[in-house]
Order: sequence, then structure tokens, then C-alpha cells
Amino acid sequence: MDKKKLYIIVGSAVAGTLLIVGIVAAILANRPSALLVSATANTAKDFSRLEVIQFAQQVSNGGSVAVSANLDKYVDDISIQGKIYTDAKNNKGAYEMTIYDEDDIMVQPRIYVGRDSIVGTCPEIFEGAYGINFKKLDKNLPGSIFDPDEDTDYSLPESVYDYLMSLAENSKGNKELQRDIEKAAIRYEKYTLQTIVKYADVTKTSDKITVGGDKISCTVITIELDEDAIVSICQDIIDYINNDKALEDLLYRYYSANPTSNISYYSILYGYDYDSDPEDMVDEFYDEVDDFEDSLDYIEDMSIDIEANVYITKSGKRIAQVDFESEVQGEEFECSLVLGKNVTKTKEMSFSYETSDGDKFSIKYEVEQNDAKGFEAEIKYETYDPWSYYRSENKGKMTISWDKKSGDCEVKVKSEYDDLTIKGNLTKKGDKLIYVLENIKQDGSSVGDVKSLELTITIDRRDPAPKTPSRYTEIILMDEDDFEDLYEEIEEGIEDLEDEFF
Repeated sequence: MDKKKLYIIVGSAVAGTLLIVGIVAAILANRPSALLVSATANTAKDFSRLEVIQFAQQVSNGGSVAVSANLDKYVDDISIQGKIYTDAKNNKGAYEMTIYDEDDIMVQPRIYVGRDSIVGTCPEIFEGAYGINFKKLDKNLPGSIFDPDEDTDYSLPESVYDYLMSLAENSKGNKELQRDIEKAAIRYEKYTLQTIVKYADVTKTSDKITVGGDKISCTVITIELDEDAIVSICQDIIDYINNDKALEDLLYRYYSANPTSNISYYSILYGYDYDSDPEDMVDEFYDEVDDFEDSLDYIEDMSIDIEANVYITKSGKRIAQVDFESEVQGEEFECSLVLGKNVTKTKEMSFSYETSDGDKFSIKYEVEQNDAKGFEAEIKYETYDPWSYYRSENKGKMTISWDKKSGDCEVKVKSEYDDLTIKGNLTKKGDKLIYVLENIKQDGSSVGDVKSLELTITIDRRDPAPKTPSRYTEIILMDEDDFEDLYEEIEEGIEDLEDEFF
């Protein structure tokens, strides 16, 4: 990649990042930005009131999702169900797979996941419970059959071993350190906003827009940035970082408490040996800041113009639309987000973008009906990729219809390449949302065996996760003989089930 394109990419990334921050809470010192902050908060609150959002939050904080199917056509009287319990608020959950012989449980393996441990049970195959305590990994792993230095049949690769040891450090946590990190993040967010205030150009006007057939009177907040403003903002933030002794101390404390925090997926996959010395890791952080400062000279020589127009409803003070456009070294980019007067009642939402080289994308969501009787909506999309071999253009739409009384639910997807119809039954029963798949048609032809499977998805917003067994055998502390005995017990248990049922 030549330097010109590199500078354009760097400049676009920096400008885009700063603009996003500016749109959310820019210019807190004057009236237009106070209005913008208020409108953003109101709109976010509206999203949280959406029924689907509230339902999802309840499920994630104490509910479950189950998928079941009837396999009778393939194996007599056999059905299967997979179920996930979620409790994000308390950092725990459970996963189970149940195979039924008519109404009797044939086998039910279950995994319990908590903040500090993972435990597995399956009474039909092996006795008791087996698990791993993350908080004790640094104590239990060294000298175990999984230690690379022990050279056993179960010794882990060095990279995996180091990663597991890092889990022990992270699971112990450090509340004081975490609190200081959160305080630093708030401090830097505030300073960034103040810096944007210092250099951005903000104006306020009025306009009317039409969304979903509704005419909406709006206050328009316009935010503008050029290359000089971007460079000045970045330089001030860099200077603030370099003069922030508290940040340096915080980084050292963090890397000291998490000496293997930079061991990642890639280190496990490729076995990289990362430097874990806290001072070296802090120095690396400041080296990256210096590299970024060196790039500001290139950004300063670029031609950058960025403008965002935020349309705020005069009634209710919600964000109804955001239009954004930029020109970086002659390359243009435009995008628009339309939300309407209130997202909980809007009949239309859309997003689109277009570049000067012809790359396009748009998606529009329109609601025909949403009341106690039923729901009907349509989603249209359009894409154009000028860089593909065929300069591909694709258009399509999805229609959704749901009779809330009968439960009949139909989804149709149609485009140049697809013609798909999915029929099912969607009902609400107390805290449960139950969907039964009835038929799938691809290009007008039904997919076989769909109805006989009775594929059912049950989402329960109040279904507490089962409690983790209080007593379990720590796998890390098992010797080779015990570990092999467990393996043989599992193997024999599976064979016995196969002989009995299959």
C-alpha cells in the first residue's frame, strides 16, 4: 500500500472516531450540545423500552433458551432438547442436552458455568461431578498431569498452559484496580469531549423532515471538523497522556496484576512467547502513543472535511435522523441513519451509505401493523459493490407477518438469488415465547421432514439456572490413573446407552 492511501486511511479512521464521540456528547459547554446530549439519552431510553429489548434483557439475566426436535422418524420414540440458561447479571449459566425416550430422560449431560468455575455432570454416564476452579489454577496446574514440565500424556502446550495460568490471575480480580480503571476511563472521556469542544465548529438551525409519512419539526445540530481541528484534538490528548503520571502508575499496576494479559487467541494458536515484564509492557504502550504522534504530520498535510447533521425533534427531543458526510483527499463518503419521531412507535427506520467510488448499501424497515391483533413489517435492502469482478448489485426484501391470536407466523425472503418462505406458529404463554417450525419452501418446493421434526424454540424470560454442585472432583488434581479411569467410565457409559436404545 502506498503512503498516500495509508495517510487517507489513518486520517479517515481518526476523523470518524472523533466524530462519533462528538455526535454522542459533543460540545457540552453550549446549548446545542446540551440539547444533543438530552436527545441522545431520550432516544437510548426509548430503545430500552422496546418490548423485544426488555424481553431479551430479562432472558439474559435469569432466563433460558431451549431448542427441541422429535427424532421419531429416525429413531423410535426419541426426542432431543438443547437448553441454555443465562444469568449475565450474576456471571453464571448452564448448558444441557437432554435425550428423551418418550417422556423418560435417557441421558442429560449438563455444564455449569460460574465466575470462578466450570463443572460437568451426567449421571447416566458417570457418577458425581467434575470441574475446574479458575481461581485455583495457578496453585493446582503446576506439577499436575497437565503441566508441560511434567511431560505426561496430558501435558498442555506451553501457550495453552500460560493462558490458563492467566485465567487464575484474572478470576481473582482486583476491585480497587478495576475501580481506578473505570475512573480513568471517565476522566479521559471527559477530557476528550472538552478537547472537541475547544476545536469543533457547532451551529444550530431548524428544519422539517418526513419519516414514515409523518412530518417532523426538528432542531438541527451541525458539527464540523477539518484536518487542523483533528490534529489539534489528537495532539492535546497525546500531551495529556504523556503528562499523566497517574495513568503510567495505573498501567504498571494493571500489567503487574495481569502479567499474561497479552496472551491472546493468537498466542494459543501459534504459541507466541510474549514479554510479560510490566515495565516493558508500559514502555510499549508509550511507544505506540509516540508512533501515533508521528503520524499527525501526515494528517496535517491532508485535506479533510467532515460534517454531521443531527435532527432532534422539537416535540419530545429525540434523535430523528443523523446525516454524515466526509471528504478525505477527494474521496467522499456519505451515510444517513433515520429513526423517526420515537423508535417505540416509528413506522420507518433506515440506514444507508455511499462512497464516491460507487460503493452503496441501504436497508429500510417499514411497519404496516403493530398492535394487539398482529404484526406486519417489511425490510428492503440494496447493495452495490463496484470492486467485485461482476460489479455486483443485489436487491431484496423480507416480509414478516404474525397473527397474534392464532399464532400463524410467516417470513418471506425474496431476491434475485433467493425465494424462501418459512411458516410456523409463534405464541406467548406467560413468561414464555414459543415458536414451532411448520414448513420451509425453497423456490416454491417444500423442504422434506420439516413438519415431522416438530422443531420448537422456547424462550423463557424467567427460568433460573440450576445451582452448581457444591462438591465436585477437581480435574486438575487428578493423577493419570484417575483421569484414565474417568475416560474409560465415560466411554463405557456411552456404549451401554447405545446398546440399550440403539
